[in-house]
Amino acid sequence: KFRTTGLVGALARIHFDVTSNGQISGDALKPKNYKGSIDTGKRQSQTTLDFSRNIPRKTAGEDAPAVPIAPNLLNGAIEPMSMMWLTLRDTDTPTCDFDQTQFDGTRLTAIRLNRREVDDGDVICHGSYDRLGGYTQEELDEMSTSPLAITYRKSGGTWRTVKVHVRTRHGPATLHRRD
Repeated sequence: KFRTTGLVGALARIHFDVTSNGQISGDALKPKNYKGSIDTGKRQSQTTLDFSRNIPRKTAGEDAPAVPIAPNLLNGAIEPMSMMWLTLRDTDTPTCDFDQTQFDGTRLTAIRLNRREVDDGDVICHGSYDRLGGYTQEELDEMSTSPLAITYRKSGGTWRTVKVHVRTRHGPATLHRRD
């Protein structure tokens, strides 16, 4: 669950409530199903996805992509909950080498991390959040790629995500981990 609160919540109402089931094999995720309720303030959707054939298939939800997505582009895509786990989980070593597509039932996006920076003991992975499919040309013109940075801090024997910084259509946003 994620929702904006306080002053930000008054300016930009954003709410995600997602669940996912599947298997973990090493670092690989094999999603089985996904259910999501998403409200970005601009778009609201209720979606259920099935991954039994390795390609996400929408089984419930009325929203259709604004622009059809070629089925071959969905091959290897995971759902939003798995994407959050892969990018925000604790790790032995933040490698900053990541390229994964995500399908939420309506839109196809990717998170790509490709540059590592060390700043005062923290490791910052830089990359982008890219809109790939299901968006109108107007939406792509508004923003097709958003800079993204994930900051990791050493905690005991592991590296923990402490901050995510991304540019959104509302402006820059920073998410801080709270334990």
